[in-house]
Amino acid sequence: MPLCLNSHPISVRPANWKKLPGELGQTANKCAKRDVSRDVHFVLLRDAVGRKNDFRSARRRLLNAFFQEALNRVDLATDTLTINISEMAQALSKTLKTVVDTETGEESSRIVDAKVPECRIARLVNEVIIPFGLAYVVGGNEDNPQFGKMWDKTHGIWFPKILVLTDTFYRIAGANMEKLHAQREQHQEYRNIGLTTEGSEESVISVRHARETIRRRMFKAAWEKRKRHSARTRLTEKLEGMSFDDAKYEITKRALSSMSESERIEVLPEELNSRVFQILYDHNIYPPNTPPSH
Repeated sequence: MPLCLNSHPISVRPANWKKLPGELGQTANKCAKRDVSRDVHFVLLRDAVGRKNDFRSARRRLLNAFFQEALNRVDLATDTLTINISEMAQALSKTLKTVVDTETGEESSRIVDAKVPECRIARLVNEVIIPFGLAYVVGGNEDNPQFGKMWDKTHGIWFPKILVLTDTFYRIAGANMEKLHAQREQHQEYRNIGLTTEGSEESVISVRHARETIRRRMFKAAWEKRKRHSARTRLTEKLEGMSFDDAKYEITKRALSSMSESERIEVLPEELNSRVFQILYDHNIYPPNTPPSH
């Protein structure tokens, strides 16, 4: 079995984040003090999800850390958890290390960085969080398990962009469900003020509609970001295969084509040249024998 880089990850809420309010905050405090992986739910459903054995210790600890991180990030009004797999992996890439004071000999714990790979987060979500009913994928489809998920080409994994946490998740975390439901309804009322259907004072977007709206926005933003990154990468590769003069000519054509007719008439050669060079530098293309500036 490969070595686990961080067998005991922890979730640390950033100091500049506001304190979690109400019952959600109380739940997070309780969750931080208990081992959610020992909940009877994971024993009862073990056969149903096709597991024979208990979780390994490293997965148990990751599950605990994931619970705490999810509570930190969830949108309580819709129970949606937007997953940026790289950000979540980075947030959980911490652990406690015991250090000894060389002068006094006293031991103390210190939070240090210890990498949690993105693939561990993806496997936990796909093999534990969803199968055990702790969350579901917005727009999920039993006939197509990957529906609602995105393919991360870099890491070679499928993962959901948006999860909806279930009452089972909150119960295992230690929530008082009556109080949590009341807090959620209050958040929904606040949210409805901003999500009221245009042109109607009585028609209000439902929680389901709000979730779908969030899903569409996130997928659109992710898709547009991927398109920009892909287009930039293709252009860089194209320019790297050219001489500097040909690369400069190519960018000049692109710069001119992006301008309106009036801009092309008014632009000065010096301005155009400066813009072209800036684009070249942004793609790490420099004149021959010219070291990159830092």
